[in-house]
Amino acid sequence: MKRILILICTCLSFVDSQAQNFYALDTVQKIELFLSQPDWSFQLDTAKQGAEGYLLADSVRINGVTIDSVGVKYKGNSSYIPYGSKNPLHIETNAFVPGKDYLGIEDIKLSNGYRDPSMIREVLSYWILGNYMHAPRANFAAVFINNNYIGLYTNVENLGNAWAKKNLLCDGQAIIKCNPEAIPTPTTKCNLKKLITHDSVTYAPLYQIKNGLAAPFLNLVDSVNVSKSKLNEVLDMDKWLWMAAYNNVCVNLDSYTGLFAQNHYLFRDNNERYNNVMWDLNLNFGGFIYAGAGNANLNTLTVTGMQQMNLLLHNNDAFWPLLNRIYEDSTYKRQYIAHVKTIVTQVLANNAYQTIVNNARTMIDTFVQNDQNKFFTHGQFLSASNTDITVATNYIVPGIDNLISGRVAYYNTQASYTALGPTIGVLSYTGTPTFNTPLPMKVTVANANSVIFWARSATNKIFKSHTMYDDGAHNDGAAGDNVYGLSYTPLGSKVEYYIYAENATAGMFSPQEAAYKFYNFNVTIPAITNGVKISEVMANNTFIAKDLNGDFDDWVELEVTQYPTSLAG
Repeated sequence: MKRILILICTCLSFVDSQAQNFYALDTVQKIELFLSQPDWSFQLDTAKQGAEGYLLADSVRINGVTIDSVGVKYKGNSSYIPYGSKNPLHIETNAFVPGKDYLGIEDIKLSNGYRDPSMIREVLSYWILGNYMHAPRANFAAVFINNNYIGLYTNVENLGNAWAKKNLLCDGQAIIKCNPEAIPTPTTKCNLKKLITHDSVTYAPLYQIKNGLAAPFLNLVDSVNVSKSKLNEVLDMDKWLWMAAYNNVCVNLDSYTGLFAQNHYLFRDNNERYNNVMWDLNLNFGGFIYAGAGNANLNTLTVTGMQQMNLLLHNNDAFWPLLNRIYEDSTYKRQYIAHVKTIVTQVLANNAYQTIVNNARTMIDTFVQNDQNKFFTHGQFLSASNTDITVATNYIVPGIDNLISGRVAYYNTQASYTALGPTIGVLSYTGTPTFNTPLPMKVTVANANSVIFWARSATNKIFKSHTMYDDGAHNDGAAGDNVYGLSYTPLGSKVEYYIYAENATAGMFSPQEAAYKFYNFNVTIPAITNGVKISEVMANNTFIAKDLNGDFDDWVELEVTQYPTSLAG
């Protein structure tokens, strides 16, 4: 039996490894759809403008692997063009025949490069985001229909139950897609603002609650707007801080930060907290020019306006309540700015992002040249990093390099960004970490007035805060020597942790990518010499053994290995 279980686990690991190749940055997938309907394009348009059901395709061939009888439909809002020649596609391998998949993947989402002269924005965007929070993976795909090359697409990992269970440890909890069912308007924002009529019917047109009860969502909205101090109990605020920082740095305005406050998911995990996950990044890096203000102001940004977009965008604007929860709380605000600085310094200011851009441009160049349905010329594709391109009347999409250099320059003029934060050393502890035994630990932190040790015993747990002290009484040496200490009691087989420190003007994390990334050490669990063990279990007992009352109840037999002295008699 053990050999069978090991074999199954090995096979699952192999499939997952192969599935990762489907989103590898250094490959272009080949996806070939075959539809026998002569008017398949008309049928897809009709379905999109109706109930958005799937059309039965004869088959799809993915990198040479054929899967028959799959579902296909057009997707998207602004990127979908009625009767267009290159619309976004959603292929579902098991839409008509259950159990069909490609390397465990059942949903394939393909976006068409709408309003992105570079054709790289979405892939670059998810790569950057994936360094700081859970995000879908993305790469490129050459798409053919009935042996005709339709064009180069972006292949983005689907967000659903399987993804959430693997990445967020969500097991059948609520999934809320924060996109209005109808085309969004400035007055139909998915901004988590509390509405006058506070019930699920009122919120339904704005938030697509895919499964789960409405009551927890109503509690979330109430927490955002009323009982603000308990916000972290219902929402993973660290993920929200990263999302807000990312949107500001990258001028990602087709998001919660912009006009419609949309394109994000909320996954409720097994700890009953909502985890936000970002989606639909094709208009990142200034591809969407409307920042919004109040309930209806478009607040259209020029390229200069994007480069100098306010670090505290929507401060005191009631229509972006979660951003204001960040700005009005001094610690959240410092953490948010620390995250902004991390993204800027690790990826943008040092030009690390250009490696991804240059490699991708070289890899997809021929595919773009041969794409007769692309929205921009090949020349615009080649120059899209350093050239601002007009995509519509009064609508200019900035060159990626131009935007980034402008953002970096702007941040360096902001006192809250340039403020000197703490310097955090390496945590050390005395002795061997042992289960349920106090563990003295300390760390050197300069330029701080507060140091917090955040820890948990397992990845599916919530990080809990523990204050560290520099007072000479908490395993920290002499008072005031910049060595902070505490005694921490491990309650699991390992400890996952990170450190956050701040002073009056700035905050700092270690590691800087916390809490998405963290440190850890193992904990020794002593052998149990006293206690109780389960020696036998009877489940579904319908006729085998009666209890003292003559009933066939299920039962568990416990064996006491040694009585405690107080009970030994």
